[in-house]
Amino acid sequence: MKKLHFFGTAALALSILSANLMPLTAFADDSTSGTLGCAETPLVEGTSICLPNAAERLILAPGQEITRSFSVKNSGSTTYSLEVTPDLFLPSADAGERFSHDGAFTEIRRWISVDRSEYRNIAPGETIIINYAINTPASAPAGAQYAGINIKTMADGTSAMVAQKQLQFRIFAQVSGDTIERGEVVAFDIPQWVKGGSLNTSLSIRNSGNTDYVSANTLIVKSLFGREVYRSPATNDTNIFLYPQSEPVSVELNYIEPRFGLYYVTQQSVFPNGEIIEHTKLVLVAPVWMVAVFFVGLGAIIILVGIAVATRIAKSRRFAAE
Repeated sequence: MKKLHFFGTAALALSILSANLMPLTAFADDSTSGTLGCAETPLVEGTSICLPNAAERLILAPGQEITRSFSVKNSGSTTYSLEVTPDLFLPSADAGERFSHDGAFTEIRRWISVDRSEYRNIAPGETIIINYAINTPASAPAGAQYAGINIKTMADGTSAMVAQKQLQFRIFAQVSGDTIERGEVVAFDIPQWVKGGSLNTSLSIRNSGNTDYVSANTLIVKSLFGREVYRSPATNDTNIFLYPQSEPVSVELNYIEPRFGLYYVTQQSVFPNGEIIEHTKLVLVAPVWMVAVFFVGLGAIIILVGIAVATRIAKSRRFAAE
């Protein structure tokens, strides 16, 4: 089957003492960074800093050294200074705390260096360029690597850190080599009877490989004669970004207000290695009253047929006796 390529990036982290990430988005070009508008409302009165580009995906080769850069803008009305530090991922909604501690997928933090650790007296409206380098060891393991470069505001004229605002430029890297793109559907739920409203289904997917990817998930509904009556559109809710070796992620796939009838309902999950996993059930869509009428009618038919058969048997016996 045709191999599908998806790549992921993330939004920036903004915090006062703690960080919260915006939802993860996906893009399909290795050289493209996630682009976000700068914050319009400052977290501290008169001070606002932002990242026009919040993240970058990189393909690294063992033994390779690369240099990259990103920009930070003072979109506020006061002058401020910054401290810049390579670090682990800040805890976030999409990654949780999996990459906020040292592990197999966070070794890259030790490979990153910045050309300056402090930027002083950045004027309102000014944009600075932060240069960083990644020196990938020859022994680097193949697969995904995650790190961030923290940007924190500082008090001008002193070395004291003021915990006013923090952003993180996030790095999604993949070391070339024996990368494994493998996924599995660990659970699924397709109802056999829909009494009314929507046909709601769900499944749980796990990335059991060593690199991140997007799983494309689709709900396909066909009539008893094989005619397709519905196919769910691809959205950020159905095309799910999966970190490697992650906990299962749940996906909901719904068909809004299906008509009365019997349908073959299929959940289809497509993984980057070309593997397609499908689960299919025959589903009845009918209100309770209609099912009740059906079974009452079926019961009446069975009773009438039983009476007719018994009557015929009785007549046959009487005829034989005469």
